[in-house]
Amino acid sequence: MKDEDFLRHIGLTAREWRAIEQLARSETRFEPLTLLDHVGPVVIDRLLQMEVAERGPASAKAEAASLVGYRLTARGWKVLKRGRAADRSA
Repeated sequence: MKDEDFLRHIGLTAREWRAIEQLARSETRFEPLTLLDHVGPVVIDRLLQMEVAERGPASAKAEAASLVGYRLTARGWKVLKRGRAADRSA
């Protein structure tokens, strides 16, 4: 699915939106789940499937906490800019 179609048709749950906001705080660093407030593996897996988040090696500041981290993709940043609800007007 193209980003434009995703933004137009796919809305997020409250938990998915909270995870997007938490990931945005880490900017471009891969942050482990242990540093993301109230974000668990089920929500992260959904964001990975929607391609709004990606997995990678944890940032240097968090390496001791976990070897795997997460950050927003380009689509994730577009979703953050759009907001939680689908933009059906576009």
